[in-house]
Amino acid sequence: MYIVVKWVCPHHQAEAFAKRVVEGMKEYPDDETIVKPIIDGAMTAKKDGFHVTGIAEIINGKTKEVFDLVNKRNLFIIQGLDGMKYSVETAYSRNEALEIFGLQI
Repeated sequence: MYIVVKWVCPHHQAEAFAKRVVEGMKEYPDDETIVKPIIDGAMTAKKDGFHVTGIAEIINGKTKEVFDLVNKRNLFIIQGLDGMKYSVETAYSRNEALEIFGLQI
């Protein structure tokens, strides 16, 4: 299972957001006993701002711990930044999704 974090950062907040991300990663670093980063901040520029996506694999049985870490980090990062939006979702791996339908590779 994966955790997918998506951010939308208004253009005028880009520098402040980048600084907060660095601070947030220091304050709440990834714990490789519960989560393994896959994509660490892929960014695209769009009309409404910069869109940033991070994807990490959740270590079996550590979903709650990962959500706690990610939400603490996200709340730290957005503090004082107007116009920021973010979402946190889970996603199944291909094999996990196939198992739902009784299939295996």
